[in-house]
Amino acid sequence: MVVDNWPLFGLVLRTPRLEMRMPDLARLAELGEVAAAGVHDAAVQPFSAEWTDQSPERVASSVLQ
Repeated sequence: MVVDNWPLFGLVLRTPRLEMRMPDLARLAELGEVAAAGVHDAAVQPFSAEWTDQSPERVASSVLQ
């Protein structure tokens, strides 16, 4: 298992309202798909770097990187 070689993958921080942990590959793929579909109105640029003004494939790749 990855946790045997990199224990941080097993780290989970929990509070009554929040759980934080490293994402697995399925969750990272889902995150890329959500980002590729668009995260804000195309008429507005809320970020200082225009990383969302790229092809959906590049946006997904950028989010994972």
